Parts: sequence; C-alpha cells; structure tokens
Amino acid sequence: MVRKIELVIFDCDGVLLDSERISCECAVAALQSVGLQIDIDTVFKRFVGVPRHDMAMQVAAEGYPVGSNFAADLEHSIVEVFEQRLHSVRGVEQALSRLTLPVCVASGSPLSYVRRGLALTGLSRFFEPHLFSSSMVSRGKPAPDLFLYAAEQMGVAPEHCLVIEDSPSGVKAANAAGMPVFWFLGGSHIDLEKRPPDFASAHADLTFDSMPQLPDLIDSFCAKNAS
Repeated sequence: MVRKIELVIFDCDGVLLDSERISCECAVAALQSVGLQIDIDTVFKRFVGVPRHDMAMQVAAEGYPVGSNFAADLEHSIVEVFEQRLHSVRGVEQALSRLTLPVCVASGSPLSYVRRGLALTGLSRFFEPHLFSSSMVSRGKPAPDLFLYAAEQMGVAPEHCLVIEDSPSGVKAANAAGMPVFWFLGGSHIDLEKRPPDFASAHADLTFDSMPQLPDLIDSFCAKNAS
C-alpha cells in the first residue's frame, strides 16, 4: 500500500525534550511520598509514555493514598526542575530545521507543560499553535485517540501521518491509529530501561537513534512507499 506522508506527529518527552529522566526522578519522589516503594528503573518501565493522571489512577487502584491533586502537583514539580535542567534532545533542532512537511505535537502531558518545555528549549517556533494533549481526548496512549484527534485537527487522514515516538505506549498508540511510526531510541533516558525495547508488543516501521538523521529517513521512507 502506498503511503504518502503529509504530516509528521511528534511525541514530546524523550523525542523533542530531553525530559524523561527528569520526569522519572520527580515521579519516584512523588510515588515514594505516598508510600509506594519504587525506583527509577521501575518508573521508567511502568510509566514512561503514560499520562500522569493515568499513573495516579493506577497507583490509587493499588491502594496508595493518591489525592486528587497528585498529577497536577507532579507536573508542577517537573516544570520547576525544567527551569534549571531542561534541554532539547540532541540534534532535534537541526532535524526540524530541515523538515519540509507540516508538523505537530501530540503529547500525553498537559498542554501547559508541553508549551513551557518547548518555550524553554526554543522549539516553540516549529510547532505553535499545533500542540495537542491527552487532556483533549477521553483516552491517553496507548489508545489511538490522541493521534487520531491530532490528525483530524490538522486535516490529514491517519494513513498519511507519520508518528515519531520513543515509548512502547506511544508506538502502540500509533499502531492502533493505523499510522506508520518511527521509534526513536537515542534519548539520554534509554539506559534507564537496561533491556531491549519490547518490539514484540509494538511494531515500528523503523527504529533510529540519531535525531539529525530523521529528515533523510523520512525522505527514504516516502520514496520507498511511493515506488
């Protein structure tokens, strides 16, 4: 099947923002504060790519005293650390500068968080106002809702969208949306997992670990699928 790519949908954390380690560290502190004995490796395996609200609901269902403000308080603590430590993923600005296709962001994080992170790293100019958050849909990743919503808002059919993701949850969401997906394995947080990605549970059309390669990889993918 020929797939003409008309839109590139970027996840945010770990793809645009080098933020996953910061987020995991803050999540460990927040979860330990309610009595859950958890380390950063486990947080990475369980919750990277999962909206903070969904994480809170999972932990509450396990019997831990997670209050109604848990997710919001966690977001606030993450953004506070962002102000001092946040950087963009290495090479992503170079890649975005070379892309000629329309782009947007579809993130499991709240819109205010995404907007602040992009502003701090100077990436806003590539995406505003095309920012979409799981708060805009009923189900977060790995459900396809957010990617389908972003495609609809951008006026592009799902099969003509390409997703750039770094988590199994996000790759699964792209699979469920019927969108081709590139799995980025070059984030500084990848060593947290200490095991190969679960390729059996999520299918990527391509994996890559150097963000500056992305424009050429997209060009090759488009040429291959047009032939």
